[in-house]
Amino acid sequence: MRQEILEVLVALNRELNPDLILVHGSEDTHQDHETLSREAFRAFKKKSILGYEVPHNNRGYSPAFFSAVSEANMDAKIAALESYQSQSWRLADTRALLKGLATVRGAQAGVPLAEAFEVLRWQDN
Repeated sequence: MRQEILEVLVALNRELNPDLILVHGSEDTHQDHETLSREAFRAFKKKSILGYEVPHNNRGYSPAFFSAVSEANMDAKIAALESYQSQSWRLADTRALLKGLATVRGAQAGVPLAEAFEVLRWQDN
């Protein structure tokens, strides 16, 4: 359904005209994530696009954009992810994994906690 996904994303681009798109990173091996990342790049080709990491799905990951986050931000992110019932089997170690990853990314960025993103495209308008 690649074409249908592309058409939905193109319509969203026209309707919302976003400045920044966050999508799965380009090395995500999950077939749905991979398709969405590729089609987002096509649909939003004149926008800034950052790819986020899903550690258990990545072949590799090369973050180049780091954003400091607070403990409250991390708690809100974890709570949001825990609300996805379809993913409950995967969430047993989510808190420890995400806090640990944010600590590593923070060390790379020189802050206590950070999120890291792959720069798929950066448009400075």
